[in-house]
Amino acid sequence: MACSSILILKVLKKGLKNVNFTAKRLEIKEKGGITFIDDSYNASPESMSSALRVLSQISKGRMVAVLGDMNESAGQRRFPQKG
Repeated sequence: MACSSILILKVLKKGLKNVNFTAKRLEIKEKGGITFIDDSYNASPESMSSALRVLSQISKGRMVAVLGDMNESAGQRRFPQKG
């Protein structure tokens, strides 16, 4: 059983090295000690919420979110606001 688990992990590791992720989808970048998350490709309220959650989990200090319009989301449910 242990040998098959090790083999599976090796296959998964090799496969993940060859994955091509969609650009600008939860891309985590660092520059000058600042961590950026670029989730600008076809953003939606759900993807923005996920990006903010990831930011809060990986942040070691001050967090700043720069948000833009989600024009393609017009007419869909509104982003839930916390009061």
